Amino acid sequence: MPEIIIQVSDEEMRNLLEQAQSVDMALEEYAYYAVCNHRLYLSLLRENKERYSRAADIRHEKTRQMKDQAIQDFKTEHTANQISRNEFAERYAKKYFVSQKTLRKWLQGE
Repeated sequence: MPEIIIQVSDEEMRNLLEQAQSVDMALEEYAYYAVCNHRLYLSLLRENKERYSRAADIRHEKTRQMKDQAIQDFKTEHTANQISRNEFAERYAKKYFVSQKTLRKWLQGE
């Protein structure tokens, strides 16, 4: 195969080098923006995760309050009348709008 020799003037060589440098700069800039966008994505992901967890806390706050109140009521009833967890669940399930099984689960740790 014969060799092909291309002659390029100095000015054309400078133009080619400038174009190559501008391509390198564009690639560096693209990489920088890609990193920035990834950081932005991660921060938005964190914010949404926090917002959703706060929403879950707000949604379940009433249930937690009812659970705490049921535990306190059980402690007072148990000390006053020596009532068992099962008896308490039978009597007070309707008051807290939960099943007896749920009320027994709430009282399991107490």
